[in-house]
Amino acid sequence: MTDNIDGLKYICLTRELSNWIDMLKSEGQISHAQDLIRVGVVLGLTFDECEVDEKLKESINRAQGDRNYNSGELDVNGYLSFLIRKFGGEDSEKPYRRMQALANLGVQSIRDKFYDEVIKWDEIEAEIKR
Repeated sequence: MTDNIDGLKYICLTRELSNWIDMLKSEGQISHAQDLIRVGVVLGLTFDECEVDEKLKESINRAQGDRNYNSGELDVNGYLSFLIRKFGGEDSEKPYRRMQALANLGVQSIRDKFYDEVIKWDEIEAEIKR
């Protein structure tokens, strides 16, 4: 497990998105929430910088019912924080803080654009490659 490199031990996903992930797990579409969140982070890297900055300003936290996910379990080998530093824009020196914004943007995009009874993994892959 990597060190918590910017002091953020947990990232939060909105309650709405966490509940959607729980539904996917109960249907057997995914085994672990962390896997879908990782894909969401990578997909989030494709968003415009202004969208990410707006998400960074939002209050997403456990106190309002959003769900915590351990940043170390999401970024086990440090690959996500590396990608965020490399491709995450100007303010990427705090990758776990940015990871929270990217995860929420990406998972919401998966739900809204790449899900219709099942997750369209091939379309997500094509979007990331663009």
